[in-house]
Amino acid sequence: MSEKEYKNSRRTFLKAAGAIGAAPIIASLAPFASAAEKQNSTSIDPTIIPTRPFGKTGVNVSILSLGGVLDASDLLIFRQAMKMGVTYWDTADSYGGGKNEKAIGKYFAKFANDRKKVFLVTKTATSDPNKLPKTINAAL
Repeated sequence: MSEKEYKNSRRTFLKAAGAIGAAPIIASLAPFASAAEKQNSTSIDPTIIPTRPFGKTGVNVSILSLGGVLDASDLLIFRQAMKMGVTYWDTADSYGGGKNEKAIGKYFAKFANDRKKVFLVTKTATSDPNKLPKTINAAL
């Protein structure tokens, strides 16, 4: 066999082997392509956070929560969270020394109807039964 025939044969072999090896990879990507097509063909708004039932309460809350050290200057963050469907808000007396709870209160004072849509939870740093009522009342 001449050297030229050998190179052609090798090249042909490598092309065929590459095509055979790439076929399973391309086939495995097909479900992702069809999922993308389905997502684009429906009218799902990608800016609205999906919801799920919260335990056995029967209340649907967003799968993404809002929480952290926010204060009254961050009312825009609360507003944007509502627009995006974030309905599970988590706070604590230790977030900014209680500033977060006060900021949420100011937000609800300004947008009272949003309070009905938010599943609001809070925590306290104490487990002392004698101090618990005081910290709960302070959170309220």
